[in-house]
This record gives sequence, C-alpha cells and structure tokens, in this order.
Amino acid sequence: MWTPDELGAAECLGTLLDGTSAELCRAELLNPTIDMSGDGVADSGRFFADDLVYVGTDETGDGFADTVTEIAPDGKFDVWELAEDAASGAVQWRLGKTGLIA
Repeated sequence: MWTPDELGAAECLGTLLDGTSAELCRAELLNPTIDMSGDGVADSGRFFADDLVYVGTDETGDGFADTVTEIAPDGKFDVWELAEDAASGAVQWRLGKTGLIA
C-alpha cells in the first residue's frame, strides 16, 4: 500500500537539472516500502506528482535517496543519480539512464 509519506521533501524532484546541487534537493526516505536491491530490506519509496511517479532509492543506507527514477504515463523514464563533480568535489544530481518501458 502506498502512503504519501514514503518520501519527504520530494517536491523538488520534478525540477532536477543536470548539475543540481544535492543540498538543494535531497529526498528523505520516511517510510520505504520497496526493496530495489533484493536484499530483503526496503530501500526505496514512491512519490506521485501530477501524472509522474518518482521512485527514490537509498543505495548508501543514510536514509536519503541517492538515485531517483522519474516515470511518465507514456512509459518514458529518466534515472537521476548523485555524483561527485570531479572539478569541485560538490555532490550533484546527474542524469543517467533514459528510456522507454515497453
């Protein structure tokens, strides 16, 4: 069952741009309900905004989403990942995979 409190501070996820600082947008997993890693521990949560679904996954165990997948009604998806900028050392969101769910 989905509860609206799976991801906190997730409203900013719809405005991610390549290079957005992690300080400006970092969704907290308040009530994760999905096990994306397959280890038996819920590490991901969902957030719905308009007609989009966001799935935030905590890959480091700190309670915050490190990877965010945005899924549109037509099946298009974008996967955003936190990465350290080589030049500045700042942690930023980077667009990784994109595609279409068939």
